[in-house]
Amino acid sequence: MILFVATSRVSGSDLGQLARQLASRISALPDGSRAVNLTARENGAVSEQELRELRRLLTEELKKRRVAVSQEPSALTIVLSFSEALSGKLLIAEIRRGEAPEAIILPVPAGPSASTPLRRVSLQKSLVWRQGEPILDFVLLPDGLLVLSPGKVSLIRNEVRGWTLEHVWDLRGVEHLPRDPRGRLLLTGSEFRAYLPRFECHAAVQAGSALACEPSNTGWPVVPGDSSDARLRLAKSRNYFDQLRTTNGPLPGLPPFYAAALLASQTGTVWALASLDGNTRFYNSRSAEIGRTNAWGPNLASAQVPDCSSWFLAVTDSEAGNEALQAFQWMTDHPMVGSERLELDGVSTALWADEGNRVRLVTRDLKSGRYAAWSVALDCAD
Repeated sequence: MILFVATSRVSGSDLGQLARQLASRISALPDGSRAVNLTARENGAVSEQELRELRRLLTEELKKRRVAVSQEPSALTIVLSFSEALSGKLLIAEIRRGEAPEAIILPVPAGPSASTPLRRVSLQKSLVWRQGEPILDFVLLPDGLLVLSPGKVSLIRNEVRGWTLEHVWDLRGVEHLPRDPRGRLLLTGSEFRAYLPRFECHAAVQAGSALACEPSNTGWPVVPGDSSDARLRLAKSRNYFDQLRTTNGPLPGLPPFYAAALLASQTGTVWALASLDGNTRFYNSRSAEIGRTNAWGPNLASAQVPDCSSWFLAVTDSEAGNEALQAFQWMTDHPMVGSERLELDGVSTALWADEGNRVRLVTRDLKSGRYAAWSVALDCAD
């Protein structure tokens, strides 16, 4: 394990409190503006990840107050930044309108110390679907399911008489998949997007809708809805990734990896990468390696648990050779176990971040050869 020294950061709960306070102040502005354009200015007082997380939380709180976040010229521009004062950090929201400067200034609560106790979570898995064909990824719908398999996307409806296959979109004309195929499936409004090696396909979630596929090298989203828009680029004709890119560009010096997970920790952004040599390597936002472990398998994902921090989920092996899923929290300079082992029915073939406190897990039964899609929820156990 490689140790490192880090300065204190703003905790996730403090950012949530600041977002609520600021949203309330913005929604009460005398001009009654119903649309704002949020930008952030970095000055070293907090990490880039904290600024992005604050903007995401503030956007959610403003929507609750019927204030839209927009880049339209008519929207009121608000610039977010942090500053240091003798009493601690300050959040500054600079309001740009007219000639007179105007700002909302809020004190930032003191962040947690390095001795902050480990939180614990419980893992609950729910069976979504089983099939004989491989499952690369899946998306739960209010009344059904989308399943990405090699060469197709299937729309399956949950009706009174049971699960019914309603439509299949053919992907066989898209670039040839590697021997060990991988893919990502996400929902964007009323459309799904299927991310394949060097291609991106999309269609409306309704039977008979047209499927459009275009060459793409922008990468696959790591976490749905993440404000950093972190993306993974699959190596050409391989089943591993060779680049991790955020809105600030690609992170330099990273080794090839099978999976990546993003964690907003007490000390800032931490990335976990399952590298090809069997190690899971940890990096900060400056791409500096800050630790490693060889105790986990090649599948990783992250999840945000309300009021209980954010977590890595990793597949581990038991002494009997069975696989299990377990959650870990980054504690200053190393990961700590934060959940009981969730035994798996077979071996894991895919693990992806989902919305909020969920991850998507795919397993394969070695006896029957069938694949199973599971939705795994994390709940705070403290």
